[in-house]
Amino acid sequence: MGKILKVLAAVLALLLLVVIVVVVTFDPNKYKPEVTSQVEKATGRVLTIDGDIGLQLFPSIGFSVDGVKLSNAVGFPVEPMIEVADVSVSVALLPLFSGQVEIHGVSLNGVAVRLQKRDGVSNLDDLAAQGTPAQHEDEVIVEAEPSDVVQPILPPGFYLGSVALTDVELISEDLDAQTKQTVTIEACTLGPVAADTVGELSCHIEASTPEISAAVDVSGSLSIVSASSVVEVRDLQIALLATGSSIPNGEMSALVKAQLSYLKQDKLLSLNPLGLSFDGQAMDGYFSLAHQDVPVIRFELASELIDIDKLLPASQPASAENAKPAPSAPQEPATEPDLSGLNGVDLAGTVKVAQLNASNLSIQDLLLTLKIVDGKLSAAPVLAKLYGGDLALSAILDGTIYPAGYQLSTQVREVEALPLVKALADKELVSGKGSVSFRLKGVGLTPDAIKKGANGRGNFEFKDGAVNGINVPHLIRSTYATLTGKGDKATDAPQKTDFTALTGSFNLADGQVTNPDLLMMSPLLRLNGRGSAGLVTEQLDYRLLVALVASLEGQGGKGTDDLKDVEIPLHISGAMAAPDISLDLESAMGNKVKGDLQQKLDEKLDDNEKLKSLKDKLGDFL
Repeated sequence: MGKILKVLAAVLALLLLVVIVVVVTFDPNKYKPEVTSQVEKATGRVLTIDGDIGLQLFPSIGFSVDGVKLSNAVGFPVEPMIEVADVSVSVALLPLFSGQVEIHGVSLNGVAVRLQKRDGVSNLDDLAAQGTPAQHEDEVIVEAEPSDVVQPILPPGFYLGSVALTDVELISEDLDAQTKQTVTIEACTLGPVAADTVGELSCHIEASTPEISAAVDVSGSLSIVSASSVVEVRDLQIALLATGSSIPNGEMSALVKAQLSYLKQDKLLSLNPLGLSFDGQAMDGYFSLAHQDVPVIRFELASELIDIDKLLPASQPASAENAKPAPSAPQEPATEPDLSGLNGVDLAGTVKVAQLNASNLSIQDLLLTLKIVDGKLSAAPVLAKLYGGDLALSAILDGTIYPAGYQLSTQVREVEALPLVKALADKELVSGKGSVSFRLKGVGLTPDAIKKGANGRGNFEFKDGAVNGINVPHLIRSTYATLTGKGDKATDAPQKTDFTALTGSFNLADGQVTNPDLLMMSPLLRLNGRGSAGLVTEQLDYRLLVALVASLEGQGGKGTDDLKDVEIPLHISGAMAAPDISLDLESAMGNKVKGDLQQKLDEKLDDNEKLKSLKDKLGDFL
């Protein structure tokens, strides 16, 4: 036994001596020409190593190299495609004999990777073509059978002490457009990485485009649970600060806080809980993504306040120069969006917002339910409270056809119409409590396609309000005074017509909205009729009848009792922005005079028996 131990000791001593001799005498720099030659044969690119190649074999295997450059593709700038200032790797030697990998550290510093494009060709194309393996017609690809056995994420005994990246820059350039985007990892550290061990992650990243500059800070604690093959990043935090001309108001900040986990067996990534904040506005909830043939996304988000208006650029007052109309130029038709990508995702989630401000709208208790299934995006239900009333909406976008189809069903009940219309159209068109319901469907999502192709129907009802922009009683009074010389002519009066009820239904087809049964009631007058509005032509054509049900006396003018119950034609036509309004009071009064004469004649005829008999014989002739 003693002899065996002596022999083993001698062998180990000899091996150690060999290692020492190799380490002392071996010079890897002698192999630079061979390495560069092989790289050029394999890629067609020139590899240069300006610095020394360092090699250590014991007690750990260490490798380092400085000043590495890989030339660019032919036809591109002469600057190297890849530059590396220095890189080093250190691996423990003895654990390798037992099949374990213990990496002390990996360091990468001063890296620049330039991805360039010119005339539709990338400086990566030649490398990608050489790296594509030849495919044989008779080659059979055998896919691995799914297994219920949980496979470990890391090999047994794997250990990575640290990874350090410094000044790692990725540059993307379009040489034709002369634009450049850069992403720079200024400093990033991670480690240790091993099963059931917590490692710290910290990165600072800078990015820039011609319009935007951004800084991103990432931190968290990484752990890998060996028993369940779960990767976790606890206390993940991603902070973003972006500035630039294309960012609303010039600056934006965002913060993501989450507990991240990735379950290898189910290919499931989840952020739960998830906290989001952007420019001081916060949302909380969760998010999950299951990587399958069709990715499955699930989420729930909730917020107390979202003010979209604050996230949009502030409107700039128009200068005198900008106010001048620009010379007309032919406009290209809008392109229909391609929603076929909806086929590639399965999504379901909800968004709840206690207070939402958007495009001057104030919305409370918003519930938005979203789904994407089989290429169709649905928002149903969408529930909210606004301006004292309720909103219930459902919508479907069909991405399985091109152009995409849509369906929309909306109910708005008991809202204050004046602030709602003011927020939507920046006009005070109507006031009162309003309820509107409609259903629409069509194909095509460009503005022109919607105007021309939407079809549907609906109805509306407003109570105890006013139509602004026209004062029908004042119009009647002024016209009456002009024709008869009685009463007051034009006097100052608010341009609005009060009502107790305003109702109607409408149909939409071929870009035309028809309203066959408009009815407006008030203690003073009754208005009814029909009309149409062209969405494409933006023209109105309404033919209405106005009947006074009470005297205008006390309404800012003298009595008009002789017009009571007379139906007066009212025609509204022309451009929506500035319609023409005409009141045909003269013909209405003429009809009334004829009616009064007919009534008096009838009374005279009825008073005389002989004349009454003659009247009966003449019948309708009279």
